[in-house]
Amino acid sequence: MRSFVFRLRDTTMRKDSTIERWPGWVEMGNYLKFPQLCAWEEAVDATKALKKNTGVGEFYKVLLPTAISFVEKWHIVGLNVDAKGNPINDKEGKPITVDYCNFPASGRLVAWIVECVSDLYTETNRSDPN
Repeated sequence: MRSFVFRLRDTTMRKDSTIERWPGWVEMGNYLKFPQLCAWEEAVDATKALKKNTGVGEFYKVLLPTAISFVEKWHIVGLNVDAKGNPINDKEGKPITVDYCNFPASGRLVAWIVECVSDLYTETNRSDPN
């Protein structure tokens, strides 16, 4: 008779912002689901098709929508929460939802979100120590 040991793991991965202007954190799943993995690989492949003299903005324009979609919870001061951690509301009084259209044009913040997803991709494909 075979016995199996199942280990419960956290369902989210929290990443703290390294950007002084945008303190806070984001939460993502602790691994990519297969459709997410395919979407990320497609976005990365699309960046490889860009010309060498293409600006960084074009590069991030390809990666950012996919990267944003992987974030399950945003807690970034000045983006969707105030300095006390309270939600920032839109003109209609609803909490701001972070999306591609309202994402700050901060190259450092974009690079950090892309790095978070890259780390998640790496972690998903890492050998299981068990």
